[in-house]
Amino acid sequence: MKNITVLFFFLLIKFQATAQLFDRTKEGPAIRSYVLRLGAMQDRPLSDIIDSFRAQKYDEIKMTYAIYSWIAENIAFDSRGFKNPNKAVHTTTATLKNRMATGEGYAYLFQTMCDVAGIKCYTIHGIAKTHPIQIGRSDGIPAHSWNMVLIKNMLLFIDVTWGAGATDVKGNGFIKEFTDAWFFTNKDLFLMSHYSKDKNSPLPAGQMIAKADFLRAPVVYKAAVSLDIFPSPTVKGKIRGRKGAVKTLDFALRNSNVTIRNVSVVTMFGEISIPVKQYEDILVVDIPFAEAGEYGFTLKINGANAYGFMTSVSENER
Repeated sequence: MKNITVLFFFLLIKFQATAQLFDRTKEGPAIRSYVLRLGAMQDRPLSDIIDSFRAQKYDEIKMTYAIYSWIAENIAFDSRGFKNPNKAVHTTTATLKNRMATGEGYAYLFQTMCDVAGIKCYTIHGIAKTHPIQIGRSDGIPAHSWNMVLIKNMLLFIDVTWGAGATDVKGNGFIKEFTDAWFFTNKDLFLMSHYSKDKNSPLPAGQMIAKADFLRAPVVYKAAVSLDIFPSPTVKGKIRGRKGAVKTLDFALRNSNVTIRNVSVVTMFGEISIPVKQYEDILVVDIPFAEAGEYGFTLKINGANAYGFMTSVSENER
């Protein structure tokens, strides 16, 4: 059916236990509903917010999710601070007062709330890719901060900034849109778009991604996380081809309950639907090179952004 690489790459994917820790679909809605009823808690100390979660008898995992949800719902992204980092104030006090933060402010607030709740939490500083144009670049990737928590002897990844919404590549046009895809995110997917520069990171060196691999990886969007779709090791963030040709990419479908209904590619030239080609738990995507040039494109699966790529397409030889 496919070459030996495709048949083999399932063996290379590490299955993590995070899905067994917390089921976003089943357990998340009730917690988020309570968070929305609780509201902004303006001018109230953080201990009041944590006490309200304790009153719900949340365990460590549910408490962590409640903290993530509350911050994502009540703190907006600070575009001005993002573009002027030397003038931005990242303290928890400033974030709560202004109800705005850059990634650093989100991460510090998350850690502070975890500290109040008695949850072991770390703030990690590094860089993060959010748009295809950043793939393969050794500079120009913005600074970012996120968190890791230690629960049940497992280090778990959290990015509450991305949980709150999204901006354009310059950090403008914040669109508030809650997602819990970046809560307890699979390590392999998380590290495709996050690279730590923190020498004191709690993650063992052997589990960290090499910077070259981070730079070459595609951009990971929330649909890839939510649907448990993993690229083959042969899939890189930059692909090349000729106009009129097709590039085949292979992905692993780790969740047997997910049905792939539609696939499409979005470029600056428009959106192109692609026939769904699924072979058990392998999704095969044929990327059409409709136009020549260098440009980014987004792979959408079931109508939502899953991966971002850069492509270099040459004119056909005649």
